Amino acid sequence: MEKLVIISASKSPRIYSSWSNYGKRVIKQKTLYAQWWSHAIRPEHDNELQSNLPIKLYVYVGGKVRHLITVKEFVSEPGNHRIPCPWSEYVSLDGEQNPNPPARSRYVKTWFLITKFKPLEKLLDLTDFTLFKRRDDIEDKDLPSSLISSFGYGYIS
Repeated sequence: MEKLVIISASKSPRIYSSWSNYGKRVIKQKTLYAQWWSHAIRPEHDNELQSNLPIKLYVYVGGKVRHLITVKEFVSEPGNHRIPCPWSEYVSLDGEQNPNPPARSRYVKTWFLITKFKPLEKLLDLTDFTLFKRRDDIEDKDLPSSLISSFGYGYIS
């Protein structure tokens, strides 16, 4: 059976590189890394994702899906508030402050407990996924920009 995956986007390769490189350093020191996201997992996908841990989070950057993140656990809540990190010991390196903390005004709706960051050997297009659309009025050409403000969900075709 295919497992549901999450697709997200980074506004720039530099931003993704900054926090993923830091995350890799935390994983090397502590084996896990906790990373926040400002949008929530959609309720209709939460149970399927929770029952199929670990999950795969693909990252769309610069016109292609270039990276794969393995997520051991996650917590997510809808609403306009910040949820606290359930794994604060994995947010930063010992003796350092995380260089990418959520800004005070930012909503934190999801925390991922990450075990691995990996560049894909073969870059993927969004057409390589069977995606669930949030709304019927989103055109395929608009999907990349919609992934910056919310997660995409689907199966690898």
